[in-house]
Amino acid sequence: MTRASDFAGRKIISGFMKDKELGEKRLASMPDRVTNTINTLGEAGKVHRPTVISCYDGDMSSMAAWWKEWRTFMFETPLTVAGKKGAVTTTTPAGMLPPIKRAKYPALSAAEEAISVPLQALCMAIFDAILVHIVTTCSADGTWLRLKRQMLQALYAKKDARILQILTETYAEADAIFLQEVANDFIRKAQATELAARYHIAACDTIDGTRDQNSLVLLSRRYFNIATVVEHTQEIMAAFDSSVPVAPGDLLLLSVDDVQGRSYLLASFHGDTNGLATLPVLAAVHALAQRMPSHRHQP
Repeated sequence: MTRASDFAGRKIISGFMKDKELGEKRLASMPDRVTNTINTLGEAGKVHRPTVISCYDGDMSSMAAWWKEWRTFMFETPLTVAGKKGAVTTTTPAGMLPPIKRAKYPALSAAEEAISVPLQALCMAIFDAILVHIVTTCSADGTWLRLKRQMLQALYAKKDARILQILTETYAEADAIFLQEVANDFIRKAQATELAARYHIAACDTIDGTRDQNSLVLLSRRYFNIATVVEHTQEIMAAFDSSVPVAPGDLLLLSVDDVQGRSYLLASFHGDTNGLATLPVLAAVHALAQRMPSHRHQP
């Protein structure tokens, strides 16, 4: 059982950052995935957790300054976000943390599973605090923060625009493009560009706005008859039991005909870190494909 008293006596690198068991339990990586960058529906747009490894560029000049920003962000900042099945909800970043299930991460004990949400918040705070301690100790004059802000401008500020440019120009001749781990905010941006005129941007009917990692298929309007698109994702998802670690948004499965009447079964899939979902998903998709022999199959 992971305890707060257990964390208090650990060395920050060997006892926490390099603890393999903590990694297997996803107690720091899961909350980072959810709160590192949050796409809101309000004027704020994308917001970032105050941490060295996010695109946050606020005051992290000292441990005290960072800790004040971190607490306020996690527990006091109301955010309007897209939830499951398109629902809109207002919550704090801490309120977005999902329970971690032993079925997917068996290293977790039953007791840890029961308190996995507050345990994630604790581990996330420790993780972020260690990073701030390291950089402020090694770069006391604030050089690290100035460098980070320069990197954000160079690599992040125009990232979505650059990706859309690559899809529009470099892959202009592609008839089908398969994307994974796509944020809702990016989908909205893509739908407002000329890319949407060339491609039907297919996403799951139950797109996940909380986890915000979605698989897509871009279908060329010149090659495919978009009116024939039928989604089969839920048919496959419903066949999985709780031991199969597939989250909403990981899989998109659809059938479609091209303009010549040829039928296709197309799948865009983002597997989990340990590959536990790969075989059951492939088996389920293959079983469906066997029931649709007239369809060309494309993973």
